[in-house]
Amino acid sequence: MSKQIELVITRTFDAPRELVFKAFTQSEHLQHWWGPKGFTMNVAKLDLRPGGIFQYSMRSPEGHEMWGKFVYREIAEPEKLVYVSSFSDAEGNTVRAPFSSISSTWPLEVLNMLTFTEHEGKTTLTMRGGPINATEEEIKTFESMLESMQQGFAGTFDQLADYLAMVIDSYANNKSRKGGITMIEDTQEVFEQQRQDLLKYNDQLSKSMRPDEAEMKGHHLAATVDEKFDIQKGDFDSGSY
Repeated sequence: MSKQIELVITRTFDAPRELVFKAFTQSEHLQHWWGPKGFTMNVAKLDLRPGGIFQYSMRSPEGHEMWGKFVYREIAEPEKLVYVSSFSDAEGNTVRAPFSSISSTWPLEVLNMLTFTEHEGKTTLTMRGGPINATEEEIKTFESMLESMQQGFAGTFDQLADYLAMVIDSYANNKSRKGGITMIEDTQEVFEQQRQDLLKYNDQLSKSMRPDEAEMKGHHLAATVDEKFDIQKGDFDSGSY
């Protein structure tokens, strides 16, 4: 019998649980932080239901593109999210990892369980993931990459922490509170402030990149903020971001 190998990551974010959960489950949030540092992310589809699929592409600073997908198994908002992650092609078919060194032995499917707990306005995420339907060799490859995956997700979650802080600051500057209920004064004003803050956030990230990398990422964000960051008044009701 194969031993169970599991990646376990715990991270606390200075943000309410409802917002952190939405950051993991809504395309308008995911596109701004998911993936390795320096990569440009695009959401192809997101169908948040058991059996639904989240499919996305990521482009490296050098222009290399890869695709991935989640197949959701369990959704208990805002407490728990379970999905199977895989690499894919543009049509959504499951494929081998696009890394030559481990392509033939990386597991085709990894089952992930994310739990979200809140205490005093901060949210602790616990992420557990391990290969399923895998061969012994695939399990060994996954185990050999645990440290690398820890480092990779640390960078990704750093991006999430920065993004959450930016979103909260933007909302705080554009909302009033009445009897504990969050009310938006002007939806269009909020949208424009979000847009400017996102572009400012992108500019800060670009300072650590080569000029050509920064230009490519900046052009992508400027072209997609208006299209994909669709802010509606109802999204900002109490407990809904």
